Amino acid sequence: NESINCKKINTEKYESQNRKILILNTGGNMAKIYTKSGFIHQPGFLSEYLHKMTENQKEIPNYDISEYTQVDSNNAKPSDWLKIAINITKEYQNYDSFIVIHPIELIPYTASALSFMLENLKKPIIVTGSTSSIDQSDDTSTSSLFLSLLVATKYSIPEVIICYRNQILRGCRTTYSNGMLFSPAFPPLGIQNKTIFDINEKIILKPTDEMFKLTPINNNLNIILVKIFPSISSKYLLSLTKSYKKIHGIILETNGKIPIEKSFIDALVQIMENGTIVLQTSSLFSHPELMNAGIIGTMDMTIETALTKLYFLLTNVNRGMISQLIQTNMRGEISS
Repeated sequence: NESINCKKINTEKYESQNRKILILNTGGNMAKIYTKSGFIHQPGFLSEYLHKMTENQKEIPNYDISEYTQVDSNNAKPSDWLKIAINITKEYQNYDSFIVIHPIELIPYTASALSFMLENLKKPIIVTGSTSSIDQSDDTSTSSLFLSLLVATKYSIPEVIICYRNQILRGCRTTYSNGMLFSPAFPPLGIQNKTIFDINEKIILKPTDEMFKLTPINNNLNIILVKIFPSISSKYLLSLTKSYKKIHGIILETNGKIPIEKSFIDALVQIMENGTIVLQTSSLFSHPELMNAGIIGTMDMTIETALTKLYFLLTNVNRGMISQLIQTNMRGEISS
């Protein structure tokens, strides 16, 4: 990461003791107490820990903490994204920065969804989390939380970002695997090297003159993800879809030149004729048989971003525009 060409900037111009930060504790292990029985949410623990962490840090300004009913990773829903977006919108004029503590495995979905719903941002919306607790002797959780506080204090990055370990990542460019967050096709917006921040200003989104607004999603849409594997059949696809009265979208996860039976493609065409939008995600290869059938490629978007962008577009634009807008860079989610 040190090899990335980042431009050092003068952090002094961003510092202000008048800044106010709102921390939304929505769930995840980071802000829980670790016990032999597992991780436990205890109201007040985060506040007490942050007081100890920041009492000698004069640069950290005032912050408030909003404790949520904890998001359960096993029962997470798009309505969770919408709830967070609504709460940020309600408090948008009262704070200069927002930190969302969240279950780490859900962060790429939530950060991407917030990127689309929160339009014309002028302030940083920071999402962070870890597999471990700040209550444990683990550097990932404490460094990610402290980095979030520093970024919220020092920088006016006008987009949804993820602070993880020593990196600032674009929210709609990040994925999760093997207990870690990473950005597979886009460099970090910034890197912290000890006490020095390297911020790549050239790739940070520029704020617009338009007024901030919330453009919500319809969290009742039915969108399913189908992983393409050798000899996948139409019967398999139909078994996935038959339990739904209406399928609004299907995302096909492809990886390489895997043969696809004609009957499977015929079933997809039939589903599309009934109004379902079908996308194909692949970082390696656009399957020609799928593309010829009218299935929309998602460029170099992550699967999480493709899913949340489809929710956003199905809710807010005419269906005839979706094919074009899926492949249009709206929030820095696609390489230009």
